[in-house]
Amino acid sequence: MKKFLVILGIIILTIIIGVGALFYGVKSYLTPEKVSSLLSEKLESTLHHKVKLGPVTTGFSSAKVQGFSLLPNNPKDKTSLVKVENISFSFSLIPLLKKKLDIKKVVIAVPNIYVVREENGKLNWQEEFPKVSFNIDRGLNNTKQGWFSFVSVAHAAETADP
Repeated sequence: MKKFLVILGIIILTIIIGVGALFYGVKSYLTPEKVSSLLSEKLESTLHHKVKLGPVTTGFSSAKVQGFSLLPNNPKDKTSLVKVENISFSFSLIPLLKKKLDIKKVVIAVPNIYVVREENGKLNWQEEFPKVSFNIDRGLNNTKQGWFSFVSVAHAAETADP
């Protein structure tokens, strides 16, 4: 019986040390700077636009970005296309071993989208994202520009009839 308790104690101690080492490894690998860099690279390659991230805080399998801006591709435009107060997300730990960021959940708080109707009648978003269809004319109320706290966007591929 005594031998069994010693073996059980060693197994429990090994598990505790293993979990502690995993936690330490994740925390030391997932520094705010590393998460910010991974997230910036992924967003810019996906959206084909520059992004600006605010301060990043990290947890065991989560992170929070306080301040996000999607910048226009046109250098003459100085106003961000999108501003978000904060973004929280959680990610899978296993893909991090392969240096991949697999985001499981995203929560966006206070999103604002800047829309401008150009002289030719097109919206600034139509030039920035030509493959996306926009239906926000009702929200503009005959104005030429404005901030919207929510805009419904449908991708042309998702709305096309088969």
